[in-house]
Amino acid sequence: MRSRQLRVAIALVLGVVMVLGCGSKGGRRGRDRTPDDRPAAAAERTPPTTRASSASTGPIPDSAFLAAADVNGDTAPRETSAPVLPTLCRTPLPPTGQAQSRTFGGSYWKGRRAGTQPTGRFVETITTFRAGAATQHLGRIRAAVDGCTTEKVGSTPVNYRVTTGARYGDESFAFTRTVGTDVRVVVVVRIRDAVMILHETGTGAGTPSAADLPTVDRLAGRAVQRMQTWLG
Repeated sequence: MRSRQLRVAIALVLGVVMVLGCGSKGGRRGRDRTPDDRPAAAAERTPPTTRASSASTGPIPDSAFLAAADVNGDTAPRETSAPVLPTLCRTPLPPTGQAQSRTFGGSYWKGRRAGTQPTGRFVETITTFRAGAATQHLGRIRAAVDGCTTEKVGSTPVNYRVTTGARYGDESFAFTRTVGTDVRVVVVVRIRDAVMILHETGTGAGTPSAADLPTVDRLAGRAVQRMQTWLG
């Protein structure tokens, strides 16, 4: 009888030891779990990035401007420091928030035949701005035109008038500068954070003429296409 009781006691002790051993191993597995064992749903996610505008991240390339093929010429327009806007009653129009600016100028032909004189000349400028400043700059130019319908350059009256016509980019407008029978056209276009101004300045031969509006529209449309290609 005593022997039987001893065997039962030993069996109970062994059972307790086995239970404690299993619990200890399970605890170690829980404590030894590394971060790599976590479910994928708990992993950190990288926030999406947004593409920066070319207008604010790099220089304005030559390819953003009208080229020889656009003006029906043999030579490409050249970089210049000529002013692109008329005086507009001497209204100050500093490009506040400007990042960079370049200006090109040259001749253009309505059609092209060897040896023919150019139809006229033009000046084109592209200015880039910090976010939001391009819209403000275009608005200041428009307000200056609206507020300066007539001025005198020396003793000569000069008239300005906003015109109707094609619309380009995110926003645009055009206006004429008239001196007697000489009529020139200026087109102002904003695409994102960049503003393009195209000023058709005539032949420069001293003979009054009226700008050929369809040709100016074609030049402006091509200038906008080049600008959009650059901005992407």
